Amino acid sequence: MINRLGLDWDNISNDWPLAVRLAFIGANRGDTGVVVGPNTFGTTYPAPITTIDDAYYDAAGLRRDWVASGRIDQQFGDTASGGLQVYYHTNKGQGSWITPYRASPGGLPISFRTTEYEIERIGVLGDVEIAFGAHTFSVDLWYENNDFEQARRFYTMGTSQTVPGASALDYQTNPFFTQWNNAYNTRTFQYAVQDEWAVTDALTVTAGVKGQSVKLEATAINPVPGPLALGEIKSEDFFLPQVGVLYTLGGGNEIFASFTQNQRAFTAAATTGPFATSAAGFAALRDRIEPEKTNTYEIGFRFGEGQFSGVIAAYLVNFSNRLLAIPQGPGIVGNAALLSNVGDVRSIGAEIGLQWQPVPDFTVTGSYAYNENTYRDDVVNQSGTVVQAISGRTVVDSPESIANLELAYDNGTFYARANGNYTSERFFTYSNDRSVDGRVLVDALIGVRLNSDNRWLDGLALEATVTNLLDEDYVGTIGSNGFGFAGDNQTLLAGAPQQFFVTLRKDF
Repeated sequence: MINRLGLDWDNISNDWPLAVRLAFIGANRGDTGVVVGPNTFGTTYPAPITTIDDAYYDAAGLRRDWVASGRIDQQFGDTASGGLQVYYHTNKGQGSWITPYRASPGGLPISFRTTEYEIERIGVLGDVEIAFGAHTFSVDLWYENNDFEQARRFYTMGTSQTVPGASALDYQTNPFFTQWNNAYNTRTFQYAVQDEWAVTDALTVTAGVKGQSVKLEATAINPVPGPLALGEIKSEDFFLPQVGVLYTLGGGNEIFASFTQNQRAFTAAATTGPFATSAAGFAALRDRIEPEKTNTYEIGFRFGEGQFSGVIAAYLVNFSNRLLAIPQGPGIVGNAALLSNVGDVRSIGAEIGLQWQPVPDFTVTGSYAYNENTYRDDVVNQSGTVVQAISGRTVVDSPESIANLELAYDNGTFYARANGNYTSERFFTYSNDRSVDGRVLVDALIGVRLNSDNRWLDGLALEATVTNLLDEDYVGTIGSNGFGFAGDNQTLLAGAPQQFFVTLRKDF
């Protein structure tokens, strides 16, 4: 599609008659599964369109959030302190798609599909820190109850072939069909205990352990259950150790090393996680699936002397129970993926960051990161047969190289900055047969700042910014519709073009 239509290709939200025409043609051809009566639209798409999925009429995401939080901090003598925080968050939203895959009542082979959600969650955070001798001991606790309702509904687009009957920028009401409507509850408990031990003036050792229990439950709201999975599943591990060592050599030089074990809990939703599959799929995976875990090792050297400062580090991350969403058909029409453990993933990498300040007002900053991120096992079915050979393949959306260079000048009144960022090739299939090219993006900024005895003028600045200075054509997001094993997939989003901004800023 990018080669045929270009990166500027978009929805046709300015042309409702064309959207209706395409929907009728798709129905006449049997591309959408919608049955229509006699019409004059035929079976040939107008150039340059060749499929019903080349262009949709419109889509949008609407949401409204309310967030409240309060915290109390208390000092207990000279050596101990603690805090307690409570927060509340409620949210309502609709993600919409004007779809040619279902007809509106009244005859139009196009309708308004939404994924609707409401969130109500409340949580509490508590922490205590005690210093005694060379030790600083801390305990952190977190509990949250999250009620999340999610539904897939369809609304009419009216009967007119010239004027649309609904706008994607408005919340919809009175659906003509609800495909599913489920309630998801997530209860999260997590603790962390840590001791920071200043062994000597030069050596500090930090060690601790954290643990978590995340319990998920999915229930149907509709009287008749929908096609998605319901039930309960839990992620729990109360012993996740972590340790770090910092040794100061003097002169701004330090050596550091660390080990961290973590767990990624399951999420409860109709569109991601273990419930985003069929009842049969959930029954098959519930007793076999395990949450992802990582063991991360890192060692590095930080330095800062005179004009130069920087960091050099290397790391190894071993993933176990890596989860992949195995596609079971086109995601755009609602086919649920099957979440599966596919074995191990290993990430080996190194990074270097340097900063050079040859004169007080001018700074050069550069960084480079190399990452080898590969699947260590093939995908096998329950009988042990290999169904997808991905061992040794690079992890999707995982560039091998990322580099950054920035030149900055600031004399207190005039300031300017230029930044170049490089990201290498990224794969969007597990077999690595499809990828997007690497790209270099350049941004720039120039500004002037007032320095005055007048407090209203002091710190006032006017700056101009340009992003994607060279107007590079590139793919930004990949995986917006998931990842497949091989072949093309409508899962890429064009990166932002060249943009200009003028900002008036006041610092206080």
